[in-house]
Amino acid sequence: GDMVRCGVAYHNSWLHPEQRRAMEESFRERVLKVICCTPTLAMGVSLPARMVLIRNYKFFTIGRGNEPMPVCWVKQVFGRAGRPEHDEYGIGLIVARSEDEFEEIEEFYINGELERIESQFSAEALTEQVLATIVGGAHRMDEILEFLDSTFYAYQNRDEMALP
Repeated sequence: GDMVRCGVAYHNSWLHPEQRRAMEESFRERVLKVICCTPTLAMGVSLPARMVLIRNYKFFTIGRGNEPMPVCWVKQVFGRAGRPEHDEYGIGLIVARSEDEFEEIEEFYINGELERIESQFSAEALTEQVLATIVGGAHRMDEILEFLDSTFYAYQNRDEMALP
């Protein structure tokens, strides 16, 4: 109600797809000026945001407690600001609540390196993808192997894979 009238809305994974589309369209039309959100908005959405602010760079994980967001996540979130089709530049900010946090942010996100990306191709996913490839029209073994060879898993494990 009141927040939306002031140009502010909240976006999370619980939104109905129609609500999500309406909110994103309102932001594109500049009706909304600010969207507060969980990391759900960071993946694959191109909105005319000039600035992205991360208020809390740590998240809670069961068994490990509060941990900093991975560097690749922060870069993905910051990539939402200054989209080429919408703006000339983008600004990404992380809020530090103390000198210690500032130093941790600088060390981890400015001077740190991206984490290694690992393929998440499980046996179940492999089975599903091979079946989908067959349903999609691949009927010969070479067509199935061509699909498998085009995966990130194959790229990452080229030395260990001995495909015929």
